Amino acid sequence: MPAAKVPEPLKGFVEAVNRGDLDAVLAYFGADGTVEDWGRRFTGPNAIKRWSDKEFIGAQGHLAITELKRARRTGPRGRRAWARTHSRR
Repeated sequence: MPAAKVPEPLKGFVEAVNRGDLDAVLAYFGADGTVEDWGRRFTGPNAIKRWSDKEFIGAQGHLAITELKRARRTGPRGRRAWARTHSRR
């Protein structure tokens, strides 16, 4: 069975993350966009940027799609894997 094609919004988001392009990543969120990370919520571009500077783009990790599933109401959604590729001192 051929691999599922990754929808453009998701593919573009992953590519922006992996290049470390925070401006491109933030463009995928609306003004009231929200990141939920282990029970914490970050809403709006300023809050998402502060979170990302420490824990997402700033962590210099790599994002990879490992599985695609169709959501019942909103279309394709991706399961993501996040790995940090640096060591903290």
